Amino acid sequence: MIFADLLLAHKAQLGKAEARFSSPDNADFKRHLAGAATRVSMKRQRWVSAELEAVAGQSDYPAPSDSYEFATTDWGKGLIGNPWDEGFVGWIPRMIGIEIASMPYWRLVPEPSSAQIARWGATVHYTYFAKHEISATRITLADADQPLVLLAALIEAMRELSADTTVVQLQKGLVGLPTAGTPAYLYEKLLAEWERA
Repeated sequence: MIFADLLLAHKAQLGKAEARFSSPDNADFKRHLAGAATRVSMKRQRWVSAELEAVAGQSDYPAPSDSYEFATTDWGKGLIGNPWDEGFVGWIPRMIGIEIASMPYWRLVPEPSSAQIARWGATVHYTYFAKHEISATRITLADADQPLVLLAALIEAMRELSADTTVVQLQKGLVGLPTAGTPAYLYEKLLAEWERA
């Protein structure tokens, strides 16, 4: 996919509603596509491999900025043994995603022991689910996913429009009249279509 083409396709699908988004440098449409990337991440999972260096007694480790959920690790697999074995060093710690000071971290529970690191090595290879990116410099989705991306971008646009209200003149007075009826209806219909996609 080419970002400029995505922008044009998204504008085209909005039709006359395109005029409702007037931020300079296509900022509104870029925001819709960025939001679409987050939405599509739940339907088109992106697996990424990474590693961290385990430290005895340390439970928290910085996570990649695009991570949103831990997937798997092979650390210690095949080397655990049984609790009654003489060389048993414990079960493989669980890895969970947490946030510390607004930054993503992995937490190993319980924290690795020196015996585990000596037995399994300090390098923990793992995979995680990463958020997709749609920007002028990078698109992480396949070309075949373009219809899904455009649907997600349209949902983002209708969500914004459904929250919009304006004041219009009716006869002799002014009244606050929601102009969001149609976008709100479309938003609900598009969400239903998204669930079926």
